[in-house]
Amino acid sequence: MQGNDADVRTTVHNANVTLNGTGTIKGSVASTGSIIVSSSQSVEGDLWANKDITFPSGTSTWSTKINGNILANGNVQLKDMMVNGYVRTEKNLTLNNGVHVNHSTADIPDILYGGSVLSSSSYTNNSVVKTLPDTAYVEGLTVPNVAGLDPDDPTSSPIYIKDQCDPLNISTLSELNALGPFPDLQLTNNTKKITLNENKAVFTDNGTVTEYLPKEVTVLGRVQENMYFFNNLTVNGGSLDALLAGAENKKVAVYVAGDFTITASGESHFKIHKGVSLSLYVMGKIHIRTSPIVEETIVKLTPSDAYAFNIYSGYKSGDGSLSCKDKDGASDKFGIYIASNTEMYATIYAPDTDVRVDAGAQYTGSIRGGSVSNCGNGETRYDVALKNITSGGGSSSGAKIAFLGWSYKVPAQAPEEPVEEPVEPTI
Repeated sequence: MQGNDADVRTTVHNANVTLNGTGTIKGSVASTGSIIVSSSQSVEGDLWANKDITFPSGTSTWSTKINGNILANGNVQLKDMMVNGYVRTEKNLTLNNGVHVNHSTADIPDILYGGSVLSSSSYTNNSVVKTLPDTAYVEGLTVPNVAGLDPDDPTSSPIYIKDQCDPLNISTLSELNALGPFPDLQLTNNTKKITLNENKAVFTDNGTVTEYLPKEVTVLGRVQENMYFFNNLTVNGGSLDALLAGAENKKVAVYVAGDFTITASGESHFKIHKGVSLSLYVMGKIHIRTSPIVEETIVKLTPSDAYAFNIYSGYKSGDGSLSCKDKDGASDKFGIYIASNTEMYATIYAPDTDVRVDAGAQYTGSIRGGSVSNCGNGETRYDVALKNITSGGGSSSGAKIAFLGWSYKVPAQAPEEPVEEPVEPTI
């Protein structure tokens, strides 16, 4: 899928995005802090940061490719890479080694900066070596901020508004604790299994069967049918299946007051069967080391659509400083930690915690986190079908918002510059 529709962005003020894999981000990346690209990661859309954008390393001229634009309120450091859009930085610009800026619109400058040039003032544009002109320096150059654009007015002046980073008000999720206490569920040793459907959950433990009945509750501003409640839920060699009791597509939900954990045990099994949309609401940490088997990415539900696997985290942690460098004890540091070498389909809504995805294959869906670290070697791609989903808690406004207001249409150009015709970035 080509395009720049992805929403990989941070919500915590001054939180960074670190790209440390070798795959492709098939969309745009935005950060309320800095963006650090420390490997040969490629991005189909834009890089947009409220602080710095740096490429501290590279292996060859073509190893890192940004097909969109680079926009930073801070400094921009480019090295051994290709940018097919333009570059805008309010502060200092560093050009090192083989930097190709192949922006081709003649009436819009390739590069503008508002500070100083700290290294080479030359770059390559479509095989022609160019030197930065005097007009590349713009005193008082302004790049729009990432956070707080008014979703009802994509051309508005940017301000930081917390509500637009967390349109669902995730703090209200904990209100469900009042329905407790809830049981712990430990699925271990291939002898403990649970199946969830719209009518009941059946827990089998060495032949002993326990049944749970679902409840209908209001959560994050909407009615959620068929919800089951647990304290801590762990799959460590056991089995968790979400399936249908009848013939029609259904939504099933699980609320976990504590932690949700799926270990890398070879026997651990997690499957979402065809026709089921499973929503996971968790107040504690979420650690998934075995990807769920998803039989169908989008299921047709009435009156609206729903994604097969939706994750909502009410966990609060960190200051947005975690990155791919935090390898030791990662499961203790990140509020959401997903590591898998198989395809992963999910939407993640976690505006108050650090999210890390180590995907060795392909991650498809969307991510919204306090900070986001994409550390795997696989592809991360936004599923454009999410634009049409409202069941996850859509916006009633006429704004162009993708799934829960996670992606905002924003100006491709700083207000004082000419408006460019190419693709609008979706951040």
